[in-house]
Amino acid sequence: MITRKIGPALAAGCTVVAKSPGETPFTAAALAELAHRAGIPAGVVNVITALDNTAEVGETLTSSSVVRKVSFTGSTRVGQLLMKQSAATLKKLSFELGGNAPFIVFDDADVDAAVAGAIACKFRSSGQTCVCANRIFVQNGIYDDFAAKFADKVRGFTVGYGYDEGVTHGPLIHDRAVGKVVEHVEDAKKQGAKVVVGGAKMPELGANFFQPTVLTGMKPSMKLHSEETFGPVAGLFPFDTEAEVVEMANRAEVGLAGYFFSRDLKRVYRVAEALEVGMCAVNTGILSDPATPFGGVKMSGFGREGSMYGVDEYVLPSLALPTSSLYHSAPAGSRAARYDADLVPQVSGMQDCHPGWHVGAPPGLVRRRGLCPCALLLHDESRSWPVQFSELMMPIPLTSHSYYLLNPINDDGRMSSFSVCRSRHKCISLASDA
Repeated sequence: MITRKIGPALAAGCTVVAKSPGETPFTAAALAELAHRAGIPAGVVNVITALDNTAEVGETLTSSSVVRKVSFTGSTRVGQLLMKQSAATLKKLSFELGGNAPFIVFDDADVDAAVAGAIACKFRSSGQTCVCANRIFVQNGIYDDFAAKFADKVRGFTVGYGYDEGVTHGPLIHDRAVGKVVEHVEDAKKQGAKVVVGGAKMPELGANFFQPTVLTGMKPSMKLHSEETFGPVAGLFPFDTEAEVVEMANRAEVGLAGYFFSRDLKRVYRVAEALEVGMCAVNTGILSDPATPFGGVKMSGFGREGSMYGVDEYVLPSLALPTSSLYHSAPAGSRAARYDADLVPQVSGMQDCHPGWHVGAPPGLVRRRGLCPCALLLHDESRSWPVQFSELMMPIPLTSHSYYLLNPINDDGRMSSFSVCRSRHKCISLASDA
């Protein structure tokens, strides 16, 4: 996780101060040592460790005028606090906050593939990732078959110490995590859920161990439906129709990841568009990839990690806008002479462009500045000018729900009109056999 933040920051020319989790500081400390061995200068990658005084460290970083950008992964509650603390200095922010991922299995799905996907999605790291399936919705026509096969897989888990042979799952992070898991299981049992597998602590192994658990007969009124469990508890919710399950899935204040299994291609497009999440995986239980934008919507935060958008979080666009007299006074045949005043309003209206290329302006005019004193020039002197059509079709996000594609420059140096490609600002991952 820390590499997804430090990597793009360094690529944009920024120095970094990373606050590592108090419960798991060693990975971040090891990365700091590896950065030193790799030759990164002292002071470029800095790691702070804290546990008891975490709140004080956070306030110091967010209130400092030296810090220009804050990227945070954690709970929605803490994200709201950091946002409030950052308001006085108007920092740029990107937050990856809480999740409550729906995992939907329609009755036209490959049940065995759906079971395998749900196992991987729900129980990796004992359910302690922000994109783990939290609510598993199974259509009534295949509910019993899915539940039986899913429970059989969970019974094959072995809980224990990570270095012991044959162990598949370990403990939860701390006693508060165990407490929340117990609370969700007991609440579900009181409201009529059946414990098919697990459902209890494992004190013989230690205070933070809990059995991998499967619950059937789940209802939307249960806490597990409205709150992120962040533990090894899988609740199976039955549903009848597509419209019903989409409504239940979207009945959450957060929207990070979503998953569903179906063989109906029309349904794939309908449900992927309808789910209120930042990332949607179809016929697979894994969606995170360095090449795709990672992030959520609603109370799951804003901003993206990974892909070209991950670097965008650490830079700001900067525009040097010449007057029309510069174009007309340029020597005949020069690059600047190919542009006139008609182009200027179109350049000033642009919000973003692909790193490494200029769009609609002579080389050297449009650039992005890093949030630290470092600039990325957006032109490539080795390319001919103007850029050819095939090189110019790139996404330019101008609104939250559309991608505008900029048409190529004509031979006379003028920009063609805009064309619009409708697409939700969402990453949709398709399995190879979708």
